[in-house]
Amino acid sequence: MTVVLRMNIEFVVYVAFKGVINDTDDYVILRLEDREADYNLHNVVIAPHSKLRGKFDGAIFKDGTIVKVSAHAPAWVSFKLWRNKKGEVEYRITDIVSRVVDVTCNMIKYIENNIWDKNKDYSKVYLNQNLPGAELESWWESAMKDLKNSLDWKKSFKLENQKQLREKLAKTL
Repeated sequence: MTVVLRMNIEFVVYVAFKGVINDTDDYVILRLEDREADYNLHNVVIAPHSKLRGKFDGAIFKDGTIVKVSAHAPAWVSFKLWRNKKGEVEYRITDIVSRVVDVTCNMIKYIENNIWDKNKDYSKVYLNQNLPGAELESWWESAMKDLKNSLDWKKSFKLENQKQLREKLAKTL
């Protein structure tokens, strides 16, 4: 008689936080991966030295600097933002799963850009994106539209639709 012993083994990857950590003194706009239908917004404002759960394509700073990360739904790319000693924006992918997603998506974009002559943007820090003709100018325009062309992002942070969107995002798994 043969006895078969079956074992279910689960590997659980524990990630303390999935989303964006803003470790700057700036109010920053986070660009959602997809437009939030309930609020008709593509961007949400995050306070200095705070974090927000959610699926984001990148972050927009008031000086026109944009941080872009690469991901496709349903994958998440978690990242942290800060300013170096020179005051320049830097970012770091915060976990191995996010790093794999980001690198894989960048490789796919490289192939699409070189073989099929597409114009896909890679993960990196883009400067002066608030100027006409910039690569991610559409991101800046979308953010300004969502904030009603206000550069007072601290005031925009307090808007009711922004508050409700942050609360909804905080509940995402």
